[in-house]
Amino acid sequence: MPGPMMQGYGATGPGMMHPGMTGQGMTGQGMIYGMPGRYDQEIKPDQVREMLQRRLDWHGNPRLKLGEIKPTEHGEILADIVTQEGTLVQRLAIDRRTGALRQVD
Repeated sequence: MPGPMMQGYGATGPGMMHPGMTGQGMTGQGMIYGMPGRYDQEIKPDQVREMLQRRLDWHGNPRLKLGEIKPTEHGEILADIVTQEGTLVQRLAIDRRTGALRQVD
C-alpha cells in the first residue's frame, strides 16, 4: 500500500519531486552548466569564463570552446559557446548577483 508521499505514483510521482525537477527544469539547456548560488560579491566575466571552461572540459567535446564573454547593462554576463570555427552553439546569460544561468534565444 503506498505511503502518503508516494500516493501510488512510484518514486517519481507527486510528493517525491517538485515540478520542474525533471525535464527542461533540471537537465535542459542552460542548467547543464550549474545551479545558482549565493555570492558575497558580484560575479566577474573572468569568473564566468573559468567556470564555463571547467564545464566544457568536463564534457570533453573538443569541437566546442568559449567565445565572447561580456557584461550587459542589465546585470548579467553573456557567454557564448561556439564551435572551433566560431559558429554560435549556445548563448547563456548569467546573473552577476546570483549566478543563475539561462539560455538566450
